[in-house]
Amino acid sequence: MDEVDVLLIGAGPSNIALAVAMEELGRPPGAGKVVMLEAGACISWHPGMLFPQAQSQVSFLKDLATLRNPTSAFTFLNFLHKTGRLDDFVNLQTFFPYRREISAYLRWCVEQLQAVEVRYSSVVSAIEPLVDDRGRVQRWRAVCLDGREVMARRVVYGAGRQAHVPEPFCGLGSSRVLHASKFLEQLGRLEAEQVRSIAVVGGAQSSAEVYEECIRRFPAARVQLLMRSVGLVPYGGSKFTNALYSNDFVDSFYDAPEETRSQVLAAMRDSNYAGATPSTLESLFRFHYLQRMDGQDRAQIHTQCSIQLAQVHGDRIAMQWTSGHDGEPCTDSFDLVVLGTGYKNELPALLGTALLSLGIDELGVTRNYRASVPCAPGTSLHVLGVNEATHGISDTLLSVVGFRAKRVLDDMRAESRPPARLAAAAMPNPTPVHSAAPAAVTT
Repeated sequence: MDEVDVLLIGAGPSNIALAVAMEELGRPPGAGKVVMLEAGACISWHPGMLFPQAQSQVSFLKDLATLRNPTSAFTFLNFLHKTGRLDDFVNLQTFFPYRREISAYLRWCVEQLQAVEVRYSSVVSAIEPLVDDRGRVQRWRAVCLDGREVMARRVVYGAGRQAHVPEPFCGLGSSRVLHASKFLEQLGRLEAEQVRSIAVVGGAQSSAEVYEECIRRFPAARVQLLMRSVGLVPYGGSKFTNALYSNDFVDSFYDAPEETRSQVLAAMRDSNYAGATPSTLESLFRFHYLQRMDGQDRAQIHTQCSIQLAQVHGDRIAMQWTSGHDGEPCTDSFDLVVLGTGYKNELPALLGTALLSLGIDELGVTRNYRASVPCAPGTSLHVLGVNEATHGISDTLLSVVGFRAKRVLDDMRAESRPPARLAAAAMPNPTPVHSAAPAAVTT
Protein backbone atom coordinates (compact mmCIF):
# COMPACT_ATOMS: atom_id res chain seq x y z
CA MET A 1 0.00 0.00 0.00
CA ASP A 2 1.46 3.31 -1.11
CA GLU A 3 0.02 6.61 0.12
CA VAL A 4 0.03 9.74 -2.04
CA ASP A 5 -1.75 13.07 -1.93
CA VAL A 6 -2.85 13.37 -5.57
CA LEU A 7 -3.17 10.42 -7.94
CA LEU A 8 -3.40 10.99 -11.69
CA ILE A 9 -4.71 7.93 -13.56
CA GLY A 10 -3.53 7.90 -17.17
CA ALA A 11 -0.58 9.72 -18.71
CA GLY A 12 -2.40 11.23 -21.67
CA PRO A 13 -2.54 14.90 -22.66
CA SER A 14 -5.16 15.75 -20.00
CA ASN A 15 -3.14 14.60 -17.01
CA ILE A 16 0.20 15.64 -18.46
CA ALA A 17 -1.24 19.15 -18.88
CA LEU A 18 -2.36 19.06 -15.25
CA ALA A 19 1.10 17.92 -14.16
CA VAL A 20 2.61 20.78 -16.16
CA ALA A 21 0.23 23.25 -14.50
CA MET A 22 1.27 21.93 -11.08
CA GLU A 23 4.89 22.33 -12.10
CA GLU A 24 4.37 25.98 -13.02
CA LEU A 25 1.62 27.11 -10.64
CA GLY A 26 2.38 24.91 -7.66
CA ARG A 27 0.65 21.87 -6.28
CA PRO A 28 -2.66 22.24 -4.43
CA PRO A 29 -2.42 23.04 -0.70
CA GLY A 30 -1.32 20.07 1.34
CA ALA A 31 -0.31 18.03 -1.70
CA GLY A 32 3.18 16.77 -1.05
CA LYS A 33 3.30 13.63 -3.18
CA VAL A 34 1.76 13.56 -6.65
CA VAL A 35 1.90 10.32 -8.68
CA MET A 36 0.76 9.57 -12.22
CA LEU A 37 -0.01 5.97 -13.20
CA GLU A 38 0.38 5.01 -16.86
CA ALA A 39 -0.69 1.63 -18.24
CA GLY A 40 1.91 1.64 -21.01
CA ALA A 41 5.65 1.15 -20.77
CA CYS A 42 6.25 4.71 -21.97
CA ILE A 43 4.46 7.89 -23.00
CA SER A 44 2.95 7.30 -26.43
CA TRP A 45 0.04 9.29 -27.84
CA HIS A 46 -2.25 7.24 -30.12
CA PRO A 47 0.51 4.65 -30.72
CA GLY A 48 -1.70 2.59 -32.99
CA MET A 49 -2.15 5.51 -35.39
CA LEU A 50 1.34 7.03 -35.58
CA PHE A 51 1.66 6.67 -39.35
CA PRO A 52 4.72 8.36 -40.85
CA GLN A 53 2.64 10.85 -42.84
CA ALA A 54 -0.19 11.46 -40.33
CA GLN A 55 -0.62 15.04 -39.12
CA SER A 56 -2.52 16.40 -36.16
CA GLN A 57 -5.78 18.19 -36.95
CA VAL A 58 -5.21 20.59 -34.03
CA SER A 59 -2.93 23.64 -34.15
CA PHE A 60 0.40 23.37 -32.31
CA LEU A 61 -0.66 26.49 -30.38
CA LYS A 62 -3.25 24.31 -28.61
CA ASP A 63 -0.52 22.43 -26.79
CA LEU A 64 -0.38 21.74 -23.06
CA ALA A 65 0.43 25.29 -22.01
CA THR A 66 0.49 28.02 -24.69
CA LEU A 67 -3.10 29.28 -24.44
CA ARG A 68 -2.84 29.27 -20.65
CA ASN A 69 0.66 30.76 -20.54
CA PRO A 70 2.49 31.60 -23.80
CA THR A 71 5.74 32.10 -21.85
CA SER A 72 5.65 28.58 -20.40
CA ALA A 73 8.73 26.39 -20.68
CA PHE A 74 6.38 23.54 -21.68
CA THR A 75 5.16 24.91 -25.02
CA PHE A 76 5.48 22.97 -28.26
CA LEU A 77 7.72 25.70 -29.66
CA ASN A 78 10.09 25.41 -26.71
CA PHE A 79 10.15 21.65 -27.24
CA LEU A 80 11.24 22.25 -30.85
CA HIS A 81 13.81 24.79 -29.69
CA LYS A 82 15.28 22.51 -27.02
CA THR A 83 15.47 19.57 -29.44
CA GLY A 84 17.06 21.63 -32.24
CA ARG A 85 14.15 21.44 -34.68
CA LEU A 86 12.56 24.87 -34.51
CA ASP A 87 13.99 26.15 -37.82
CA ASP A 88 12.85 23.03 -39.64
CA PHE A 89 9.32 23.38 -38.29
CA VAL A 90 9.15 27.06 -39.21
CA ASN A 91 10.16 26.18 -42.76
CA LEU A 92 7.40 23.58 -42.88
CA GLN A 93 4.97 26.55 -42.82
CA THR A 94 2.09 24.81 -41.08
CA PHE A 95 0.09 24.99 -37.87
CA PHE A 96 -0.33 21.20 -37.84
CA PRO A 97 2.60 19.06 -36.67
CA TYR A 98 2.99 15.43 -37.54
CA ARG A 99 1.28 13.14 -35.06
CA ARG A 100 4.62 11.58 -34.16
CA GLU A 101 5.87 15.05 -33.15
CA ILE A 102 2.97 15.50 -30.75
CA SER A 103 3.76 12.13 -29.16
CA ALA A 104 7.43 13.09 -28.84
CA TYR A 105 6.43 16.46 -27.35
CA LEU A 106 4.33 14.76 -24.66
CA ARG A 107 7.24 12.46 -23.76
CA TRP A 108 9.55 15.46 -23.57
CA CYS A 109 7.16 17.32 -21.23
CA VAL A 110 7.00 14.34 -18.87
CA GLU A 111 10.80 14.15 -18.85
CA GLN A 112 10.92 17.77 -17.60
CA LEU A 113 8.59 17.16 -14.64
CA GLN A 114 10.00 17.55 -11.16
CA ALA A 115 6.86 17.73 -9.01
CA VAL A 116 5.10 14.63 -10.36
CA GLU A 117 6.32 11.04 -10.24
CA VAL A 118 5.32 8.89 -13.23
CA ARG A 119 4.98 5.13 -12.84
CA TYR A 120 4.76 3.07 -16.02
CA SER A 121 3.22 -0.37 -16.65
CA SER A 122 0.63 0.42 -13.98
CA VAL A 123 -2.75 -0.82 -15.19
CA VAL A 124 -5.45 0.30 -12.78
CA SER A 125 -8.10 -2.43 -12.47
CA ALA A 126 -10.25 -0.88 -9.73
CA ILE A 127 -10.90 2.40 -7.94
CA GLU A 128 -12.43 1.88 -4.52
CA PRO A 129 -13.87 4.69 -2.37
CA LEU A 130 -13.24 4.46 1.37
CA VAL A 131 -16.05 6.19 3.21
CA ASP A 132 -16.73 7.26 6.79
CA ASP A 133 -19.90 6.70 8.80
CA ARG A 134 -21.44 9.81 7.25
CA GLY A 135 -21.10 8.35 3.78
CA ARG A 136 -18.34 10.74 2.73
CA VAL A 137 -15.33 9.54 0.76
CA GLN A 138 -12.24 10.01 2.90
CA ARG A 139 -9.78 8.40 0.52
CA TRP A 140 -9.61 6.50 -2.77
CA ARG A 141 -7.82 3.20 -3.22
CA ALA A 142 -6.53 2.37 -6.69
CA VAL A 143 -5.72 -1.29 -7.33
CA CYS A 144 -3.37 -2.28 -10.15
CA LEU A 145 -3.42 -5.55 -12.06
CA ASP A 146 -0.06 -6.55 -10.58
CA GLY A 147 -1.47 -6.28 -7.07
CA ARG A 148 0.01 -2.92 -6.13
CA GLU A 149 -2.30 -0.49 -4.37
CA VAL A 150 -2.19 3.28 -4.06
CA MET A 151 -4.17 5.31 -1.52
CA ALA A 152 -4.95 8.94 -2.32
CA ARG A 153 -7.20 11.73 -1.15
CA ARG A 154 -7.50 13.24 -4.61
CA VAL A 155 -7.88 11.28 -7.85
CA VAL A 156 -7.91 12.70 -11.37
CA TYR A 157 -9.11 10.26 -14.01
CA GLY A 158 -7.63 11.03 -17.41
CA ALA A 159 -7.29 7.59 -19.01
CA GLY A 160 -9.57 8.34 -21.96
CA ARG A 161 -12.57 6.54 -23.37
CA GLN A 162 -13.16 2.93 -24.32
CA ALA A 163 -13.02 1.83 -27.95
CA HIS A 164 -16.41 1.37 -29.62
CA VAL A 165 -16.91 -2.08 -31.14
CA PRO A 166 -20.11 -2.42 -33.25
CA GLU A 167 -22.50 -5.16 -32.18
CA PRO A 168 -21.75 -7.63 -35.05
CA PHE A 169 -18.10 -7.78 -33.89
CA CYS A 170 -18.68 -8.00 -30.14
CA GLY A 171 -17.43 -11.18 -28.57
CA LEU A 172 -15.71 -12.57 -31.65
CA GLY A 173 -12.51 -13.05 -29.71
CA SER A 174 -10.34 -13.18 -32.83
CA SER A 175 -6.91 -11.63 -33.23
CA ARG A 176 -7.98 -10.97 -36.84
CA VAL A 177 -10.38 -8.22 -35.65
CA LEU A 178 -8.79 -5.14 -34.13
CA HIS A 179 -9.73 -1.56 -33.36
CA ALA A 180 -7.91 1.18 -35.26
CA SER A 181 -6.45 2.48 -31.98
CA LYS A 182 -4.39 -0.74 -31.80
CA PHE A 183 -3.61 -0.98 -35.52
CA LEU A 184 0.16 -0.45 -35.62
CA GLU A 185 0.73 -2.14 -32.26
CA GLN A 186 -0.87 -5.41 -33.37
CA LEU A 187 0.15 -5.35 -37.00
CA GLY A 188 3.67 -6.58 -36.29
CA ARG A 189 2.41 -10.10 -35.63
CA LEU A 190 1.10 -10.43 -39.22
CA GLU A 191 3.22 -11.37 -42.19
CA ALA A 192 2.35 -9.34 -45.29
CA GLU A 193 2.11 -12.44 -47.49
CA GLN A 194 -0.42 -13.99 -45.09
CA VAL A 195 -2.84 -11.08 -45.47
CA ARG A 196 -4.65 -11.32 -48.80
CA SER A 197 -7.91 -9.53 -47.97
CA ILE A 198 -8.68 -6.69 -45.54
CA ALA A 199 -11.88 -4.90 -44.50
CA VAL A 200 -11.74 -1.47 -42.87
CA VAL A 201 -15.00 -0.40 -41.21
CA GLY A 202 -15.80 3.31 -40.80
CA GLY A 203 -15.96 6.50 -42.82
CA ALA A 204 -13.98 9.18 -40.97
CA GLN A 205 -10.31 10.19 -40.63
CA SER A 206 -9.03 7.16 -38.71
CA SER A 207 -10.70 4.73 -41.13
CA ALA A 208 -9.39 6.62 -44.15
CA GLU A 209 -5.85 6.61 -42.73
CA VAL A 210 -5.97 2.88 -41.94
CA TYR A 211 -7.40 2.14 -45.40
CA GLU A 212 -4.57 4.09 -47.04
CA GLU A 213 -1.95 2.43 -44.82
CA CYS A 214 -3.29 -1.05 -45.63
CA ILE A 215 -3.06 -0.29 -49.36
CA ARG A 216 0.56 0.74 -48.89
CA ARG A 217 1.62 -1.93 -46.38
CA PHE A 218 -0.07 -4.91 -48.07
CA PRO A 219 0.51 -4.35 -51.81
CA ALA A 220 -0.86 -7.77 -52.81
CA ALA A 221 -4.01 -7.67 -50.69
CA ARG A 222 -7.58 -6.70 -51.59
CA VAL A 223 -8.57 -3.83 -49.33
CA GLN A 224 -12.19 -2.77 -48.87
CA LEU A 225 -13.51 0.24 -46.97
CA LEU A 226 -17.07 -0.13 -45.66
CA MET A 227 -18.93 2.95 -44.40
CA ARG A 228 -22.47 3.96 -43.46
CA SER A 229 -22.29 7.37 -45.15
CA VAL A 230 -22.63 8.15 -48.86
CA GLY A 231 -18.90 8.76 -49.19
CA LEU A 232 -15.78 10.23 -47.66
CA VAL A 233 -16.35 13.90 -46.90
CA PRO A 234 -14.11 16.68 -45.56
CA TYR A 235 -14.38 17.87 -42.00
CA GLY A 236 -17.21 20.37 -41.67
CA GLY A 237 -14.85 22.94 -40.25
CA SER A 238 -14.18 26.60 -40.85
CA LYS A 239 -12.59 29.40 -38.87
CA PHE A 240 -16.04 30.07 -37.44
CA THR A 241 -16.51 26.45 -36.44
CA ASN A 242 -13.03 26.27 -34.92
CA ALA A 243 -13.96 29.17 -32.66
CA LEU A 244 -16.32 26.74 -30.92
CA TYR A 245 -13.36 24.61 -29.83
CA SER A 246 -12.35 27.10 -27.15
CA ASN A 247 -12.44 27.43 -23.39
CA ASP A 248 -14.94 30.31 -23.59
CA PHE A 249 -17.35 28.19 -25.63
CA VAL A 250 -17.20 25.45 -22.98
CA ASP A 251 -18.50 28.01 -20.45
CA SER A 252 -21.59 28.83 -22.50
CA PHE A 253 -22.13 25.20 -23.52
CA TYR A 254 -22.06 23.99 -19.91
CA ASP A 255 -24.68 26.56 -18.89
CA ALA A 256 -27.03 25.71 -21.78
CA PRO A 257 -30.13 23.52 -21.33
CA GLU A 258 -29.62 19.81 -21.99
CA GLU A 259 -31.75 19.90 -25.15
CA THR A 260 -29.67 22.75 -26.55
CA ARG A 261 -26.42 20.93 -25.78
CA SER A 262 -27.67 17.86 -27.64
CA GLN A 263 -28.58 19.97 -30.68
CA VAL A 264 -25.17 21.67 -30.69
CA LEU A 265 -23.32 18.34 -30.45
CA ALA A 266 -25.32 16.94 -33.35
CA ALA A 267 -24.63 20.05 -35.44
CA MET A 268 -20.89 19.88 -34.70
CA ARG A 269 -20.51 16.16 -35.40
CA ASP A 270 -19.11 16.68 -38.90
CA SER A 271 -16.40 18.96 -37.51
CA ASN A 272 -14.79 16.11 -35.59
CA TYR A 273 -16.29 12.64 -36.02
CA ALA A 274 -17.64 12.27 -39.55
CA GLY A 275 -15.01 13.74 -41.87
CA ALA A 276 -11.44 13.48 -43.11
CA THR A 277 -8.75 16.03 -43.87
CA PRO A 278 -8.52 17.48 -47.40
CA SER A 279 -5.00 16.06 -47.80
CA THR A 280 -6.18 12.53 -46.97
CA LEU A 281 -9.12 12.82 -49.36
CA GLU A 282 -6.87 14.16 -52.12
CA SER A 283 -4.37 11.34 -51.68
CA LEU A 284 -7.05 8.61 -51.72
CA PHE A 285 -8.88 10.06 -54.69
CA ARG A 286 -5.67 10.20 -56.73
CA PHE A 287 -4.90 6.59 -55.80
CA HIS A 288 -8.32 5.45 -57.00
CA TYR A 289 -8.04 7.57 -60.14
CA LEU A 290 -4.73 5.94 -61.07
CA GLN A 291 -6.06 2.50 -60.12
CA ARG A 292 -8.99 2.87 -62.53
CA MET A 293 -6.70 4.24 -65.19
CA ASP A 294 -4.62 1.06 -64.90
CA GLY A 295 -7.72 -1.14 -65.00
CA GLN A 296 -7.26 -2.42 -61.44
CA ASP A 297 -9.70 -2.71 -58.53
CA ARG A 298 -7.88 -4.31 -55.60
CA ALA A 299 -8.92 -1.40 -53.34
CA GLN A 300 -12.63 -0.61 -53.16
CA ILE A 301 -14.89 1.76 -51.22
CA HIS A 302 -18.41 0.60 -50.33
CA THR A 303 -20.86 3.29 -49.21
CA GLN A 304 -24.23 3.20 -47.41
CA CYS A 305 -23.28 -0.09 -45.79
CA SER A 306 -25.07 -1.87 -42.99
CA ILE A 307 -23.16 -4.81 -41.56
CA GLN A 308 -25.50 -7.63 -40.63
CA LEU A 309 -23.20 -10.41 -39.47
CA ALA A 310 -19.57 -11.17 -38.68
CA GLN A 311 -18.34 -14.66 -37.80
CA VAL A 312 -15.00 -16.38 -37.25
CA HIS A 313 -14.26 -19.04 -39.84
CA GLY A 314 -10.87 -20.50 -39.03
CA ASP A 315 -8.28 -17.78 -39.61
CA ARG A 316 -10.74 -15.59 -41.50
CA ILE A 317 -13.67 -13.33 -40.66
CA ALA A 318 -16.82 -13.91 -42.71
CA MET A 319 -19.07 -10.87 -43.09
CA GLN A 320 -22.50 -10.10 -44.52
CA TRP A 321 -23.65 -6.57 -45.28
CA THR A 322 -25.87 -4.51 -47.52
CA SER A 323 -24.41 -1.78 -49.71
CA GLY A 324 -25.58 1.17 -51.79
CA HIS A 325 -28.91 2.95 -52.00
CA ASP A 326 -30.61 -0.25 -53.18
CA GLY A 327 -29.31 -2.30 -50.23
CA GLU A 328 -27.47 -4.85 -52.36
CA PRO A 329 -26.59 -7.92 -50.22
CA CYS A 330 -22.85 -8.63 -50.04
CA THR A 331 -20.79 -11.43 -48.50
CA ASP A 332 -17.05 -11.85 -48.23
CA SER A 333 -14.39 -13.15 -45.86
CA PHE A 334 -11.23 -11.38 -44.76
CA ASP A 335 -7.86 -12.15 -43.23
CA LEU A 336 -8.01 -8.90 -41.25
CA VAL A 337 -10.80 -6.56 -40.13
CA VAL A 338 -9.95 -3.12 -38.72
CA LEU A 339 -12.63 -1.12 -36.91
CA GLY A 340 -12.28 2.63 -37.34
CA THR A 341 -15.43 3.06 -35.29
CA GLY A 342 -14.35 5.61 -32.70
CA TYR A 343 -14.92 5.56 -28.97
CA LYS A 344 -17.84 5.18 -26.58
CA ASN A 345 -19.47 8.35 -25.31
CA GLU A 346 -20.13 6.83 -21.93
CA LEU A 347 -18.63 6.53 -18.48
CA PRO A 348 -15.66 4.12 -18.45
CA ALA A 349 -16.38 0.89 -16.59
CA LEU A 350 -13.64 1.63 -14.07
CA LEU A 351 -15.43 4.77 -12.88
CA GLY A 352 -18.89 3.29 -13.21
CA THR A 353 -18.04 0.50 -10.78
CA ALA A 354 -16.59 2.96 -8.26
CA LEU A 355 -19.68 5.17 -8.39
CA LEU A 356 -22.09 2.23 -8.13
CA SER A 357 -20.40 1.21 -4.90
CA LEU A 358 -21.49 4.64 -3.61
CA GLY A 359 -25.04 4.16 -4.84
CA ILE A 360 -24.52 6.58 -7.76
CA ASP A 361 -25.65 5.35 -11.18
CA GLU A 362 -25.08 8.55 -13.17
CA LEU A 363 -22.03 10.79 -13.05
CA GLY A 364 -22.54 14.48 -12.46
CA VAL A 365 -19.57 16.76 -13.13
CA THR A 366 -19.17 20.44 -12.26
CA ARG A 367 -17.85 23.02 -14.70
CA ASN A 368 -14.46 22.47 -13.05
CA TYR A 369 -14.62 18.70 -13.76
CA ARG A 370 -15.18 17.66 -10.14
CA ALA A 371 -17.39 14.58 -9.84
CA SER A 372 -20.53 15.14 -7.78
CA VAL A 373 -19.58 12.62 -5.11
CA PRO A 374 -19.96 13.15 -1.35
CA CYS A 375 -16.39 13.74 -0.21
CA ALA A 376 -14.78 14.89 3.00
CA PRO A 377 -12.89 18.21 2.81
CA GLY A 378 -9.62 17.77 0.95
CA THR A 379 -10.89 14.72 -0.94
CA SER A 380 -12.09 14.80 -4.54
CA LEU A 381 -12.51 12.98 -7.82
CA HIS A 382 -12.00 14.91 -11.06
CA VAL A 383 -12.89 13.35 -14.40
CA LEU A 384 -11.30 14.51 -17.66
CA GLY A 385 -12.00 13.64 -21.27
CA VAL A 386 -15.34 11.84 -20.93
CA ASN A 387 -17.65 14.82 -20.41
CA GLU A 388 -18.72 15.61 -23.96
CA ALA A 389 -22.42 15.79 -23.05
CA THR A 390 -21.82 18.58 -20.51
CA HIS A 391 -18.59 20.24 -21.68
CA GLY A 392 -18.85 20.01 -25.46
CA ILE A 393 -17.22 18.24 -28.35
CA SER A 394 -13.75 19.62 -27.54
CA ASP A 395 -13.68 17.67 -24.27
CA THR A 396 -11.87 14.72 -25.86
CA LEU A 397 -9.39 16.83 -27.83
CA LEU A 398 -6.19 18.78 -27.24
CA SER A 399 -7.99 22.09 -27.78
CA VAL A 400 -8.80 22.87 -24.14
CA VAL A 401 -6.32 20.81 -22.10
CA GLY A 402 -4.25 23.80 -20.95
CA PHE A 403 -7.14 25.85 -19.58
CA ARG A 404 -8.82 22.72 -18.24
CA ALA A 405 -5.74 21.87 -16.19
CA LYS A 406 -5.80 25.30 -14.54
CA ARG A 407 -9.50 24.95 -13.75
CA VAL A 408 -8.93 21.61 -12.02
CA LEU A 409 -5.98 22.97 -10.08
CA ASP A 410 -7.90 26.08 -9.05
CA ASP A 411 -10.82 23.91 -7.99
CA MET A 412 -8.57 21.88 -5.70
CA ARG A 413 -7.32 25.10 -4.13
CA ALA A 414 -10.75 26.66 -3.66
CA GLU A 415 -11.90 24.61 -0.69
CA SER A 416 -12.39 26.33 2.63
CA ARG A 417 -9.55 24.43 4.29
CA PRO A 418 -6.53 22.63 2.85
CA PRO A 419 -6.66 18.86 2.54
CA ALA A 420 -5.16 16.86 5.37
CA ARG A 421 -1.78 15.41 4.54
CA LEU A 422 -1.79 11.66 4.15
CA ALA A 423 1.29 11.61 6.37
CA ALA A 424 -1.13 12.19 9.26
CA ALA A 425 -3.51 9.44 8.16
CA ALA A 426 -2.28 7.14 10.92
CA MET A 427 -3.65 9.50 13.58
CA PRO A 428 -6.95 8.51 15.21
CA ASN A 429 -9.97 9.42 13.08
CA PRO A 430 -13.16 10.44 14.93
CA THR A 431 -15.25 8.79 12.19
CA PRO A 432 -13.80 5.41 11.18
CA VAL A 433 -13.16 4.88 7.49
CA HIS A 434 -14.43 1.75 5.80
CA SER A 435 -14.81 0.49 2.24
CA ALA A 436 -17.99 1.12 0.33
CA ALA A 437 -19.98 -1.96 -0.63
CA PRO A 438 -17.76 -4.07 -2.91
CA ALA A 439 -18.76 -4.46 -6.53
CA ALA A 440 -17.50 -6.60 -9.36
CA VAL A 441 -14.84 -4.98 -11.51
CA THR A 442 -14.75 -5.43 -15.27
CA THR A 443 -12.04 -3.76 -17.31
